[in-house]
Amino acid sequence: MKKNKGIALESAYPYKAVDGSCKKAAKSAATIKTFTDVAAGSVSGLMSAVNIAPVSIAVDAEEW
Repeated sequence: MKKNKGIALESAYPYKAVDGSCKKAAKSAATIKTFTDVAAGSVSGLMSAVNIAPVSIAVDAEEW
C-alpha cells in the first residue's frame, strides 16, 4: 500500500483544472486501512464489496 494513504476533504484541497503536480494535503479526513480486489466480471463480488465500504474502480486499458 502507498505511504500516504489519507483522503483530504474537498474543502481543504479543492479541484482546479490545471496541469502540474499534486500538493500534499495538510490533513487527512479519512484513511484507508485495507482493500480487496474484486475479480473482473464478478457481479456478486462487486455487490459484496459495495455492501461493506465505498468502491473505487480502475480500468486497465492495455487489455482492450
